[in-house]
Amino acid sequence: MIDEFSRFYHLLTENPQVLVSVIAAIIALAAAAGNIGFNIYSFRKKNQREDEDRIRKQRLDWLKTLILDSNLTVFFDFFDHVEQELRHLTIPKSGEVEKKLAIEKINDQRIFLRRKFISLLAAVDENLYNCTLEKVDNLIDGFTANIADEGINLKHEPKFEEIIINRIIETRTEIIKEFFKFEGVNVKKLPASKKTNLLGN
Repeated sequence: MIDEFSRFYHLLTENPQVLVSVIAAIIALAAAAGNIGFNIYSFRKKNQREDEDRIRKQRLDWLKTLILDSNLTVFFDFFDHVEQELRHLTIPKSGEVEKKLAIEKINDQRIFLRRKFISLLAAVDENLYNCTLEKVDNLIDGFTANIADEGINLKHEPKFEEIIINRIIETRTEIIKEFFKFEGVNVKKLPASKKTNLLGN
């Protein structure tokens, strides 16, 4: 083995043309290997992007067809019903009984919205679900605290507009903005097994 290497070494050193040819062959082989590696990498990246685009489109379709198209009225009705229930507190003769009833009614509306609308968002995107749930909970919990606060006079129309109406409009708008910002699930953070399931393969 050593003798063969020695003969090969002497052949290269004594024949510059052979040395150049060998070096050129090595360079060509390295370039070919690099090209093959790049093509494999490009192919995999292309497939990954296509998978991500398909999942993202699927999620957007789910949000639109399964939730928004079919249940968006439930979402808007929730805010209308909450306002209607709290309107009873503007009546001059309303008291503790009406306050207690209003708190029960708006919490019933929250439960109904969770069951018929918010829970469906979990099937599309966990972050969208959590964001919507948090905003609705903050709204109703805030109203509950406002109603119990003796220092807040909701019978006074300007105060009712400030505390109730403005909060309803603000919360509803914030949630709708989240729907418009939603671009599909971030598939790069999903395990491979979940990607496969989402694609239906």
